[in-house]
Amino acid sequence: MKRIKRIIAIVVLISSILLLSSCLEGNKIMRIISFKNDDKIENQVFIQIKDSIKNRDNMALKSQFSARAISRAENLDAQIDIFFDFFEGEIISWKVDGSYVGKSNLIEGKTKEFVSIYIIETDKRKYILKVAHFYINTNEPDLVGINSIQVIYSEDESRMLEKWHDDTFYGIAVGY
Repeated sequence: MKRIKRIIAIVVLISSILLLSSCLEGNKIMRIISFKNDDKIENQVFIQIKDSIKNRDNMALKSQFSARAISRAENLDAQIDIFFDFFEGEIISWKVDGSYVGKSNLIEGKTKEFVSIYIIETDKRKYILKVAHFYINTNEPDLVGINSIQVIYSEDESRMLEKWHDDTFYGIAVGY
């Protein structure tokens, strides 16, 4: 009888471990799928920015900004012109150098945002670009879209952290 209880306890323990680990794997798979979708959105936003730079298309770039950024940025049209002028040469390569995807499920709503750092190389020099973008915000829908773009020369990388604006900055900051 003691032996049967021990066997039953071991079977229950092993079953519990397997059941819990399969739940964790399921969540892991869902997180991987979610991050792949986040990466696709992040990539699409950057490609639109890159194409706007290449074509010097003010309206295409401005249309990606959130309503709040458009209303609060100080002369966004002029900022876009300065942004385009900052880039010398043709873009020959780019890569994501770092990325943060933030998600929250608040009682009132849901948010998803990313802040990404890109290295952009033209045939003349290298740049570091930071993009802050909400793609879901049920609490504050006027934040959906790009809220800020910041760009510096790559040689300023050592001072990058002291130069990045905080999360309340809207618009484009260039070579500051």
